[in-house]
Amino acid sequence: MSQKPATDAELWQQSEATCSAQYDKLSAKHDDALAHLSRLADAEAHYRKSHDLYGSDDRRTGRAWDEMRHAGDAARALILSSFVAPEAEGES
Repeated sequence: MSQKPATDAELWQQSEATCSAQYDKLSAKHDDALAHLSRLADAEAHYRKSHDLYGSDDRRTGRAWDEMRHAGDAARALILSSFVAPEAEGES
């Protein structure tokens, strides 16, 4: 039993469906990255405000620093896992 070759239209439909699925996946990753970067920007603004109001030795400024550091770590982890090829991660 021989299978007939796919027509150009069928190949086009398959290609279009694959591209659409890849676009949707990448778009979701992009949205997640933007959300993490927005959180980082908010945390940085909070740290700067705390530093200006309370100085560098105040506990509230230290907490704001920790919040900013955690937001940065989360953003970096998401970006590396989503947009960097696994083999390229250890090369830097």
